[in-house]
Amino acid sequence: MVWWRLIGRKPDIAAVRNALLRGEVRLLTLLGPPGIGKTSLSLAVARDVQAAFSDPSLVIATIAQTLGVQETAAWSYELLDAGEQTLFRRLGVFAGGWTLEAAEFICASEGIATADVLNLLSQLVDKSLVLVEERADEMHYRLLETIRQYAQEKLSEARELEHIALGRPFLLNPL
Repeated sequence: MVWWRLIGRKPDIAAVRNALLRGEVRLLTLLGPPGIGKTSLSLAVARDVQAAFSDPSLVIATIAQTLGVQETAAWSYELLDAGEQTLFRRLGVFAGGWTLEAAEFICASEGIATADVLNLLSQLVDKSLVLVEERADEMHYRLLETIRQYAQEKLSEARELEHIALGRPFLLNPL
């Protein structure tokens, strides 16, 4: 897990950890809207408390298997064509969503022409990997947080961040 995904979550981690370690708690459910980081939080807490359980090696594996997040994202990703995979990876740089104009500016680079971004983005929407909503007469797109994290992992594996960041130093040096 990348450390910055949990910035500002120390109080949440402590609260979940303390609740989970109370003897009378047998099941703990984290609730909230999609994409706010419940999975990342639960995996961080699992790593933190796994030694307190009889077979600690099963804690994280059981959570990940139950959620099926990585497997589902990987399966969906493998079904994409090369252009869709490239755009999907690059969309992982957007936290909180983006507009078409932002996607064209950031993602159009080697392998994707600016004119192709809308078509590829529409294909990702049709395949339910990208969510879309209208805001103030403009379409706004976003990835669920767990899907965005997977996209970032694929971007890192492809070693594309530095390439798409050329001329866009804010991608490498966030505020």
